[in-house]
Amino acid sequence: MGGFEYSVKKGDKGLSYIILDEAKKNGFDTNKDIDWNKVMSVFDKIQAEKQKNNEKLYSGGNDKTNAGYKTSYLINEGDNIKLSEEQMNEIYQAMGLDVSKKKGTDLSNKIMLPPEEENQQLFAASNSEKTLKNGNIIKFDIKGRKDEVIDSNNKLIRKYYYPDPAIPNFNQNQNYSYINYEYDSNGRKTRAIYIDINGNVVKYSDFVYDQNGKETEIKRNPNGSLIS
Repeated sequence: MGGFEYSVKKGDKGLSYIILDEAKKNGFDTNKDIDWNKVMSVFDKIQAEKQKNNEKLYSGGNDKTNAGYKTSYLINEGDNIKLSEEQMNEIYQAMGLDVSKKKGTDLSNKIMLPPEEENQQLFAASNSEKTLKNGNIIKFDIKGRKDEVIDSNNKLIRKYYYPDPAIPNFNQNQNYSYINYEYDSNGRKTRAIYIDINGNVVKYSDFVYDQNGKETEIKRNPNGSLIS
C-alpha cells in the first residue's frame, strides 16, 4: 500500500476516472458496481482535510446531482493530486476494493535502530520516566518487563521488551525486541513494525479504517506478503 500523486494532464477525464485507473492497478474488478456518491463523500472529507492546510483535492462545489456535473469535483491541467496512504485506503474501501489484498511495503531490507539517546536510557533500574532532548518521554516499567516511548502528542511510538534469559533456550535473535508505531494526521494508528535486537523487521501490521472508523488489521511478513 502507499500514497498516490498525479499531475493532471490535458485531456484527463476527471478525478473519478483517475482514481479508478489507479484502483485497477491494485486489482479492482471493473465489472463491480461502484456507489460513486459514497466515493465522492470521501472526496468531500479529504477536501475538508486539505483545506485546513490551504490545499485542495478538487475545484468547484460538491453537488452530486446532475445539476452540479459541470461545476463540481473539477480538476484542471497542471493540478497536482496528492493523497496519503490512509486517504487512498478510504477511497478504495468506498469503492469496494479489499485493501487487504493489496501488496504491502517491502521492509525486509530496512534496518531500524532506536535513536542513540533513547537506547542509552533503556531498561532503567526503577519504575520512572525520563524526558529526552527531542521532547519524547520514556516510561520505564520494570515489573512489566517493557519500556515505552511517548511523543509530544501523547502517542505511543515505540515499545521495548526486556529479553528474559531465564526462559529455557531463549534466543534473542528469534524474538522482536521492540515495536514502532505510526499514525495518520487524525491520530489513528496506521502501522506497527516488529523489530528484533539487530534492527531487522520481523513482521508488521497495517491498520485501515472504513468511513465509520472501524479498524481492520492487516498482518504482513517483512517482504509485504500477507499473513492474515
